[in-house]
Amino acid sequence: MAKIRDLQQRLFGRKSERTPAIEAQLMHAPKSSRARGQQPGAAGHGRTLQTHLPRRTESIVIDSPQCPGCGLPLSTFPGTEDSEVLEIEVKAYRRVIHRRRYRPSCQCGCLPGIVTAPPPARLIAKGKLGISVWVSVLLDKFLYARPSYRLLQDLSDHGLALSPGTLTGGLQGIAPLFAPLQAALVTQLRSEAHWHADETRWEVFVEMEGKVGHRWYLWVFQSPSVIHYVLDPSRSAAVPATALAGVQTGVMSCDRYVAYQTWARQHPGVMLSFCWAHQRRDFLHLANDYPELFAWALEWVERIGDLYRLQALRQEAEVDGTLYAARSQQLQCAMQTHGERVRGGA
Repeated sequence: MAKIRDLQQRLFGRKSERTPAIEAQLMHAPKSSRARGQQPGAAGHGRTLQTHLPRRTESIVIDSPQCPGCGLPLSTFPGTEDSEVLEIEVKAYRRVIHRRRYRPSCQCGCLPGIVTAPPPARLIAKGKLGISVWVSVLLDKFLYARPSYRLLQDLSDHGLALSPGTLTGGLQGIAPLFAPLQAALVTQLRSEAHWHADETRWEVFVEMEGKVGHRWYLWVFQSPSVIHYVLDPSRSAAVPATALAGVQTGVMSCDRYVAYQTWARQHPGVMLSFCWAHQRRDFLHLANDYPELFAWALEWVERIGDLYRLQALRQEAEVDGTLYAARSQQLQCAMQTHGERVRGGA
């Protein structure tokens, strides 16, 4: 019956993990009565002064200053009334480069003809787009995750019309420039001892011999200092094996997908740390599918919630402060108690 309920929930149930019964059990958790946001009567911090921005000064005068009643002129008073307005100016422009030409005045034959200064360096040989354009494209696409067609529309609104082909061809042309940086980041990734990993489906409309469909996978491997993405047609253990080639020891935080377990079995010095959100979800499903285990499963959900709470308190403290150390110790004690309950089957 539990399997039938599980299948019905997957096919016809809500996507939320909380059923009405579970929702009722979790409602007793204490909640803060304090309203969010700025509290009435609290002292404000005033406007933030953006003193780091460049300054453009404007002076505004009154044309023919005079009294509106009698018409006599107004006399100048020392000082000014000052205010600030923040503005943004984004515009495209053309760099017209004039290179002076020279010709030899000697007869030694060292210089064959006209001599000019060398042209400025470009990312793409004979390319018409400057470095600032490609910096803007890379930031927009890979940092701010804006689709290319929106970026092209934005540039067009600022007077710079580019075709999608120009953008795509340019990105392909400058990609090799990042190869040394990519290699250095992967080396750093492999040198660290703790990684977070996950993968998701990714549609890639490229025909590959022997592959049915366009489903690829976007993998991410994150260490304390590196975030490394891998786009691969496979979802096998070969992907983490390649990304972390040469790694022998460390901790991998991940879900229970079999590829990570296969990779870990091939590297006995690597420990898998399974995701708490997935563990919590399992207990919620257990409470829903097996009513006789409802109370026991919800007790574990509350224990996991307590660990979340302690972790949040630790994150609020300064890393190098005594409060952080005290809250870390509190979390470690809770984790130890949690582990003893797991080993004891409680």
